[in-house]
Amino acid sequence: MKPGSTRRNKVWFLAMVAITALITVRLWMAETVPVTDATESRYAEISRKMVETADWITPQYDYNVPFWGKPPLAFWISAAGIELLGPTEFAARAGIFLLAIALSVLFFLWLREIFEPVSAASAMLMMFSSVLYFISAAAVMTDLVLAAAVMLGLIAFWQHFHHSSRSWELVLYCAIGMGLLAKGPIAVIFILFPIVMWAIITRNFLAAWRQFSWVKGAVVALLLAAPWYFLAENKTPGFLEYFIVGEHLNRFLVSGWHGDLYGHAHSAPTGMIWLYWLGALFPWSLVLLPVIYLRRKILFENWHRHQRLILFAVLWTVCPLLLFTFAHNILWTYPLPGLPGAIVVLVALLAGKDENDNTQFLKIVSVVATLIALLCAVLSVYVAKETTIYTKHSQKQVVAEIDQSCMGADCGIYYWENRFYSAEFYSQGRAKRIDKPEQLRQLMKNRSKDFLVVAKDDFSGLPEDIRQNFIPVKQVGELLVLKEASGESANKASQRNP
Repeated sequence: MKPGSTRRNKVWFLAMVAITALITVRLWMAETVPVTDATESRYAEISRKMVETADWITPQYDYNVPFWGKPPLAFWISAAGIELLGPTEFAARAGIFLLAIALSVLFFLWLREIFEPVSAASAMLMMFSSVLYFISAAAVMTDLVLAAAVMLGLIAFWQHFHHSSRSWELVLYCAIGMGLLAKGPIAVIFILFPIVMWAIITRNFLAAWRQFSWVKGAVVALLLAAPWYFLAENKTPGFLEYFIVGEHLNRFLVSGWHGDLYGHAHSAPTGMIWLYWLGALFPWSLVLLPVIYLRRKILFENWHRHQRLILFAVLWTVCPLLLFTFAHNILWTYPLPGLPGAIVVLVALLAGKDENDNTQFLKIVSVVATLIALLCAVLSVYVAKETTIYTKHSQKQVVAEIDQSCMGADCGIYYWENRFYSAEFYSQGRAKRIDKPEQLRQLMKNRSKDFLVVAKDDFSGLPEDIRQNFIPVKQVGELLVLKEASGESANKASQRNP
């Protein structure tokens, strides 16, 4: 054995412990944490409906109501899990989780060729343990699928440009098509902006133009994505206008945009995306200033050694930040496509002159990543015990209470003046929103056993005849679960609720 090999083996073992801890904790959270309102539960319910209705072309916001807000790739992934494993939160998250692991492996293998295994392992751990990536790694959202397309496309460009690999060239074009199915035209910007700007700045524009078959590549990308766009517009006319103009222009350029069909427009201050980025990269965003100070002696040396890579990674990082700097309708997940680029920049600047130096850094990263995994596990256990946190953000417990009271009967579940997508997901579509007293009176005339879920503060505002015919049976958080009464039960209810 070479001198120092024992110490390196210990550090590699520590790194394996760290990545195993991160994956295990995230897997456990995917199994135990309910789908939360509103974004994750909405997308999980759309995926569940896709399986139930066997309609894999048009995602559905409600039964027979198309969801035009996003292309279907992320829904296909979650729906495939539900098709295989059943309508559970883990099934909806399983495909996203496997994709997150695959991306981490790809990231490691790519950087191993550029740096060496120790630095590549540090980069992989830093990416997986960053707040936004860790959360997105098993969340029913579209962001990780978009980030996957962007990462795949940019790595493919780098590999083909520097190694003339035709297979990687094809991967680039397929990644663009994947991005169109994951998020839409904005994915093309996320992939092509860093490539074009890097080629111009490094004076490689003509070389990049000649080395790639861009026209053929556009054809390949369109062959992958265009059929679904055509089928979607043909099935529900109006989709393309809403999706292209509304979701890609008005959403970001019009503050407080009122054309959103599926919620409300967010209004964030100008430049908020940069603060979101610092939070997304946490805890590694804290490393930025110390890196400049501690590595000041070799900072310029590292810059000259990895100048082209660092520039490429910086452009990768800032593309979504620049694009959304003046946008107001943004979410905290938007920096995710550029997050791997930021990790590349950090690792390139932190890289030491010898393997021992980099091994020491891997040791530090492994310890921090393991602590993050343990902290997430402790927080999850605490949140699980504090059931009010779950009941505030998910209706899993409410639906479970109703199903238990139903005892196998076909019970109706109705929410007064509120729509909870998690209730629809866990009730497999039985939960419905209701907002008119006449609708409740119609329920009292049918023969089924119905349950009404109402906010505790809104119960006294219900008409008297309705309060007399629905008996409170359970309070879950701030919600009251009411059971339809009849005959003697109704008389008792009227005495309890004068």
